[in-house]
Amino acid sequence: MSSNNSTDTVSFFANKKSDQIVFSVLVLLALIGVVVTNISPVNAHGFWVLMLVVYACTATYYGRNSASSLDGGLGGFVGKQVIHWGGSLTAVLCVYALVRTGTVNYEQAGTMILLILALATFLAGSHVGWRFYILGAFLALITVIMAYVERYLWLIVVIVCLILGAVYLWTKYKSSRSI
Repeated sequence: MSSNNSTDTVSFFANKKSDQIVFSVLVLLALIGVVVTNISPVNAHGFWVLMLVVYACTATYYGRNSASSLDGGLGGFVGKQVIHWGGSLTAVLCVYALVRTGTVNYEQAGTMILLILALATFLAGSHVGWRFYILGAFLALITVIMAYVERYLWLIVVIVCLILGAVYLWTKYKSSRSI
């Protein structure tokens, strides 16, 4: 490949199949978090902090291509992402401070943290792209459903399948229109 060809520098995430894989992995990680929170709320803390970091890194990497069109360029974009996700991490740490004081139990903390992650992910969609809007909405939905997980586990599975199917079909539709 020649270095003059602009397609040589296309990011990993510019590939539609890679988009689907990354989106699917983020959804799967969220579902694993729900399971961890339900099985062992005490041990869910580390997982949710890690999830926040994974989502933040993914959003920052994913949105870097659009950063040149924003005020401040790439540096400004990264700075905004650090503030955005750093604020979310601070909120998560505050929830665990409430756990340590006995104001909130671990099960409630897991639900609150998932809601924080849902909001942070949804808001990141404004800089990163439509998949993060969908992912944030999905996280908010499973936050509500998590309260009923034992009775409605099948509903979570159906919703995940529908979301992944919709993303696949939408990506396929968009790629067929660009040809």
